[in-house]
Amino acid sequence: LYFSEGERDFAEGIAPIVVIEPNMKNSASPNKTWSRWASLVALLNREGIRPTMMGAVGGMQGATFIPTPTFRHAAAVLARSRVAILPEGGLHHAAAALGVSAVVLYGGYISPRQTGYAMHVNLFTGGEPCGRRQSCGHCIKAMQQIEPEWVVAEAMKLLKERSDGTQ
Repeated sequence: LYFSEGERDFAEGIAPIVVIEPNMKNSASPNKTWSRWASLVALLNREGIRPTMMGAVGGMQGATFIPTPTFRHAAAVLARSRVAILPEGGLHHAAAALGVSAVVLYGGYISPRQTGYAMHVNLFTGGEPCGRRQSCGHCIKAMQQIEPEWVVAEAMKLLKERSDGTQ
């Protein structure tokens, strides 16, 4: 993934410790939605980390919001981060392409066996992935099993590895 001069300039001076992007594109399966982002942000703040949230619109209390008008702008910010926490999807693929450590939330829609990367922490709780495009009880339950404390613990391990130079 290569960035234009404008995309590099956009991200210049931005160096997030942890980047999050809880928003899903409208055409994404509702089964990729994780409802516990606010708890995650609060826990990260308790650890002394104010996460950076990206997106076209939004913002969340306790997070620094950077409006990213395009996927490529978001990827340029992502490239400058130390760790990302993302749902399975386009940005998690970008994180892998850019060599960014990530905690990826899978739930039960799709498995890391299909779209995961060994360099990421892939949180999959769904057993057999269903791939349904309509709301699915199996996927909702699987996403609810991903505890914010678990996500933060994995992100903190990745941050420690990065600061130790072991990754």
